[in-house]
Amino acid sequence: MRSTENVITENNQNNMLTVRKKIIIQVILYVIISFGIMYVTGAFYLKKDGYLVKHNLTEVSNFLYLLGIFSPLIACVILRYASGEGFKDGIMLPKFTGHFMWYFIAVLAPLFMGLIGCLLVTCSLHAGFSFKNDYSFFVNMLNPAISLDMVYFNMFILLGEELGWRAYLYDKLEKLFRYKEIHTDNNGKDIESKDFTDIASDDNISGIDKRAINLSIIIGGTLWGLWHAQLVVVSGLNYGKDYAGYPYVGIILMCISCIFMGAFLQLLRKKTDSVIAPTLAHAVIDSCIPVIVTIFLSENESGDIQFTFGIYGLLVPSIVAGIPSWYLLLRESGK
Repeated sequence: MRSTENVITENNQNNMLTVRKKIIIQVILYVIISFGIMYVTGAFYLKKDGYLVKHNLTEVSNFLYLLGIFSPLIACVILRYASGEGFKDGIMLPKFTGHFMWYFIAVLAPLFMGLIGCLLVTCSLHAGFSFKNDYSFFVNMLNPAISLDMVYFNMFILLGEELGWRAYLYDKLEKLFRYKEIHTDNNGKDIESKDFTDIASDDNISGIDKRAINLSIIIGGTLWGLWHAQLVVVSGLNYGKDYAGYPYVGIILMCISCIFMGAFLQLLRKKTDSVIAPTLAHAVIDSCIPVIVTIFLSENESGDIQFTFGIYGLLVPSIVAGIPSWYLLLRESGK
């Protein structure tokens, strides 16, 4: 007759395998839905010359464009309600109490990233730190502030991304790679193990292993980058088209930047227990970084050097923000 300890251990292991299979199915379905909608709609709203049809607005093309951008949200909503999770965790609500500092970081860190990009791009192009127009210093300094007006609109658009990636896929991947660690004595009896909690829940689980954090960031960021691949190929997103190895190098660089940027945005999500902070940061990045990076460049200098912008204005700042964020996520996991 099997001992009670062995039965409990087998039941826990079977339960863990069942939950992991469920999460694997959810991850696969998320990828199929989000990538499927993005790539199918993109085939209609992207022109061959690389410009979005939304610049020549039609009702159909604009709808398809929004449908593609919101595909992560669509996948998240479908799968959350299909599994009975819903949004009872309040992930869509801003939670300022005790987290207010992280909302400041969500704004200030992207601005700092823009300053790093500005320094690197200006130096790499030997442009010189002087304004290339007749406007006053005050007016030139207002340009980044004026671009903050776009943050509100971009937050609405980017909520579609953040609810899918940070509020769903990253968490699912992290739970998928958690494991139970069992130590046995010479007789094969369990003498110590980590408590196995239903990894499909969002209950506080102490001692989340660092492997789960690392894999969720790497795999989640890679998938996030590949989700943009169609835009990299057709419209030259972030890196343009005039570089050796196009478009494969651009796709790889996009994945790398998304891995490190994803670490930063995931840290904000975890620290605030909300998707609003990473959405705010994402919106500031998209709205302000291009303005800050090019503040010392003339239109002639910024015409055909998009690859330089992508490397020094996006990739390097993403790594600068991502490395300490990754470290903090790993450190928090050991609590």
